Amino acid sequence: MVQNYDVLQSIMGYGSIGIGSTTGAWSAHLRELEKLLKAVENPMQRWRSGALTNDQFFAQRQVLFTKIETRLQNIGRLGSGLGNQGKIKDILGISTKRFLHTGELRGYAYNVRRISATAKVLSRGTYVGVALDVGVAALEIQEACSLGREDVCTRAKYVESGRAAAGIAGAAGGAWLGGGAAGGICLGLGLASSGAITVGCVVVGSVAGAIGGGKALSPFGADAGSVLFSTFEE
Repeated sequence: MVQNYDVLQSIMGYGSIGIGSTTGAWSAHLRELEKLLKAVENPMQRWRSGALTNDQFFAQRQVLFTKIETRLQNIGRLGSGLGNQGKIKDILGISTKRFLHTGELRGYAYNVRRISATAKVLSRGTYVGVALDVGVAALEIQEACSLGREDVCTRAKYVESGRAAAGIAGAAGGAWLGGGAAGGICLGLGLASSGAITVGCVVVGSVAGAIGGGKALSPFGADAGSVLFSTFEE
């Protein structure tokens, strides 16, 4: 490990950007899909209770089905666990006749729970990314402390801790801004006809934003750590 610090730092640094940003963006995509799926149940319940006519119910459901189909196009289906064959109500596991008699949506409820669980797991990728960023800082500190000079070791603790903290904050902010900006750009270019394209743009934008934000703020964090070292240790 001592002989390969630079390689390990590079791998861990890029890994944190990829894991933290990409999984975060995909988790958000699946969360939106989950919201649409849950929204389908409302008109069904109202239709069964008589609050909606057949025409109203089928019109509202079709609007939701169209939104779901758009979000599931191409790569947008990844992680959803949903197939791509047949009608959307069959893919979701919705049986209108069974629901009318029993009030239950067993297959549909299972799909909602599965997508919710997947989104939750993916959201944890952000924490893995943070852990990798902290790991990079730890390697830098370990390398400095292995030289045997106490002042170099202490300085590294301040500088690398500041760099990691600022980099994580910058990457998080950059990912959020980059994802939002990319989505807007895709919409402006008329690419919203494919939900997958929009999702892909958000992922790419989030990663790009994370890289930019992390690289932009890391030096400021390192400088702040250096100032703290000078103030409290020298």
